[in-house]
Amino acid sequence: MVALKYAHNFSDHFSMGAGIKYIYSDLTNSMTIGNVETYPGNSMAVDLGFDYRRFLFQGENFRLKWNAGLSIINFGSKVKYADQAGNTDFNNQDLVFGSLFNSESENGDFIPQVLKIGTLFTLSWDLDSNNYLAWDIAYQVDKLLVPTPPVYGTDSDGKTIIADGMDPDVSVWKGAMQSFYDAPGGTAEELHEIVHQVGTEVRTIFFDYMGLIAVRSGYFHEHETKGNREFFTVGIGGGYAGFRLDFAYLIPTDQRSPLENTLAMSLGARFNLGQTPFFKFIEQE
Repeated sequence: MVALKYAHNFSDHFSMGAGIKYIYSDLTNSMTIGNVETYPGNSMAVDLGFDYRRFLFQGENFRLKWNAGLSIINFGSKVKYADQAGNTDFNNQDLVFGSLFNSESENGDFIPQVLKIGTLFTLSWDLDSNNYLAWDIAYQVDKLLVPTPPVYGTDSDGKTIIADGMDPDVSVWKGAMQSFYDAPGGTAEELHEIVHQVGTEVRTIFFDYMGLIAVRSGYFHEHETKGNREFFTVGIGGGYAGFRLDFAYLIPTDQRSPLENTLAMSLGARFNLGQTPFFKFIEQE
């Protein structure tokens, strides 16, 4: 995947970001499966995000900041890895540039288009003139913007029909809109398709904004009929002069989960461009 992204602040409170990406996926390793020749899938997609932030309270030594964000990730053309039997005229490039507005191919698969909506509250206290303590509380929901598979049945002639739900062979635009009302189980099933995530972090900045120590935890919940991923996470992090090292450990609620005992590590850096304290951990005002 190759991506190009850009973000811009339009005011002290509002910012927006956008990106475009090219996705290359060779899941089948170009093998011939059965008598079907496969090939890599290709897709063009865009990301779009909005962020709003403001201080709800600013005291002499205490502040409360609120962030709200919305993003659409991977909104793009379908992919396919093999030609439909008897359809030798339709190729992968047709799908990449045509599936946004029509459903040319029954073999085309939606890429994981996701709507994300989240909010974050940050409470911070000044310990002295150069050090502070902060506490983040965040909540986010995710919703796939793809059609829900319908329930199939047969008519009196033995022909396969959609018994409940809606036809999933639609364009990308229609599929995104349809994803909010096409579940065979109605509103209850639509609500089950929402993934819930909660997280919190406590961090302290010391040594004149040069040092950082953070402790965090989170919870991820996906309904049992929509994937049944459910786990807790814990993590720690530390940093100095803008550079930081973080560790996270995943604890599934189902001990048979393949995600059990997953340990993640990340190394990052954040600099204050255009400011004098270039290598310090300064909270964005």
